[in-house]
Amino acid sequence: LLFRTTDRGRRWAAVPFSGGTPTGGLAFVDATHGFATGLSALTASGSERRGCTSQIWQTIDAGASWQAVPRTCVGYLLTSLSFPTPGQGYAGGGNYAKYGLVPQLAVLATTDGGSRWSQVFAVPKSTAAPGQGYSGPFSALHFYDAAHGVALEGGCTMGANGPCQGQVWWTSDAGRSWSPGDEQGSQLVLAGRSGAWLAGGTPGSNVLWRSGDGGRSWAPVARAGKARLSALLVAGERLWVSTEAGQFLSEDGDQTWHDVPAAILAAEGGFFGGAVAELGDQGLVVVQTGMTTVWVSDDGGRSGRAFAVPGLGEAGASAVAFADNEDGLALGEGSCAAFKPVTPPISFPLRPTAVAATRDGGASWQNVATVDMWGYGGLAYSQALAVVAATCAKGIATSTDGGRTWSYWRIPADLSGCQQPSISAATVAFSCPSYTAGATTLRLL
Repeated sequence: LLFRTTDRGRRWAAVPFSGGTPTGGLAFVDATHGFATGLSALTASGSERRGCTSQIWQTIDAGASWQAVPRTCVGYLLTSLSFPTPGQGYAGGGNYAKYGLVPQLAVLATTDGGSRWSQVFAVPKSTAAPGQGYSGPFSALHFYDAAHGVALEGGCTMGANGPCQGQVWWTSDAGRSWSPGDEQGSQLVLAGRSGAWLAGGTPGSNVLWRSGDGGRSWAPVARAGKARLSALLVAGERLWVSTEAGQFLSEDGDQTWHDVPAAILAAEGGFFGGAVAELGDQGLVVVQTGMTTVWVSDDGGRSGRAFAVPGLGEAGASAVAFADNEDGLALGEGSCAAFKPVTPPISFPLRPTAVAATRDGGASWQNVATVDMWGYGGLAYSQALAVVAATCAKGIATSTDGGRTWSYWRIPADLSGCQQPSISAATVAFSCPSYTAGATTLRLL
């Protein structure tokens, strides 16, 4: 429905939308002349006109009545409108990716005040190449002037729980080409001549992003305590954090922060889509990029190389840790060989976890030992000590010779779930949750 008020919002009344159903796009060029997007009505026979899904309507009496604009019906959704000048206008839309229809993103434009419209942009024109991943359509569209604009793709489809987020895009050539940003949100609004705000940085978050250059670049805006911290690594004066507002690095003990280098972000786009796994005070950055590969940088993440870690089995690595820029260890995904056989027998063999070591910054790896641990509890490594935490009967495993031999240490039963070890020299900290009926206790060991 489309509603109208004539008393500054005190009372509202539905207005007729002749021949269609509004879809959300609405823009006025003056007090009486406006445009809206909508689904086209069914024909008298009860079937849609071929190739006609959505079109544009206009009003010349301040929204009291609406008429379809001739020759604007297209075979995809139109969901957004923007008129930066009375003569120049844009309509955005497309098809939702889940339905497999094309185009998934599209823009119509007019240069004569809305009398004639033509398509100036569509992507993809055919089935998207692997990895393109458009969610479509343009659900929000805003232009600062006749050439520069910003848009937000995506939205909710049947079966989805909102708010549903999408990727932000920008254009500088009157909508003929668009460039995607890395940020996602569910609401997009303009601010001034070239600014914009984007609400929603990650699913379930309330992070705000701000752009001061027409959507080309974005910075998170979050007060202390308002953006949840999901991961933290510390190495001397160097810190890396992952938050709802993104990832950030500090080289001076948190006095100043900067964005993660593009090379790290590219490495994180690997098989696991994982974040930084190791941080060193001399510029070391390690990202676990796949089941049997890691990406290693020794210049703070500005550049790096991906290395294979062989010999860990088909399941690949469960944890990777470096003691310095050269020495690292990787755990496979074995099981607890000390466990007694069960009935009926389980479908995979009980075998110890392989340990691989590198002494040249990840360029080459060799198997040096096996450890009778699951390996999922985590791995920490310094020049003095390597530690594996897991839930096997033997408790915790330690090595003082670079992973070649291991000793096992039992711990109290209520600490048997220790995980996520962190290490500095010979000092180790564990997070040890224990679970009882109706309560969870977290201890540090």
